[in-house]
Amino acid sequence: MAPIQFYSYKVKIHDTPFYSDRGVQFAYTASIILYDSNEKEIASLEKGYIDTETIYQKIDEGKDLLLDQCYCENFSLKDYRKSRNITPDKTIYLHRFSAYQAVFDGKEAIDFSFCDFGNHYKNFEQAMFLHCKVVFHQCDFKKGGINFSYSFFENGELDFSYNKIDKGELNSKNSLFGDGNKNFQNLSFGDG
Repeated sequence: MAPIQFYSYKVKIHDTPFYSDRGVQFAYTASIILYDSNEKEIASLEKGYIDTETIYQKIDEGKDLLLDQCYCENFSLKDYRKSRNITPDKTIYLHRFSAYQAVFDGKEAIDFSFCDFGNHYKNFEQAMFLHCKVVFHQCDFKKGGINFSYSFFENGELDFSYNKIDKGELNSKNSLFGDGNKNFQNLSFGDG
């Protein structure tokens, strides 16, 4: 993935198609350039770019949400609900969610709150969460396991409170968290 010791970053969107390792085509490519404290480029990443409204339309249509190797900017189920006039605490179902090597970036919070991930394997392996707080408040992960191994939470502020995992492992092997509060209050595990 990317070196963890970076000071700042810039993102550029190009109208060049990007193909994920799974063969999913994205119309645009996001170049993420990482800089050290002297503003020297130390690494760059190429990801598929998918705009937030397209992701929201996939949720509306109940389609698989395959965000592997994507750059996702301002993803927020709180904003999704607001844009659809849905009550703030209504559960949103994410069908067959995967975000392997994805990069999430936002201004306020990357928000998965009040989400039902279903009975499938949930993959955030090697995902990067840049700049802001990450919220997984009151999610139902059901069965199938959740993989956060080798993920990077730059801000370090993580809300994983009141979540339910019926069966399967929660893997956060070698994940790195920046400074900030980590809230795992009332996390409920079933078998696994």
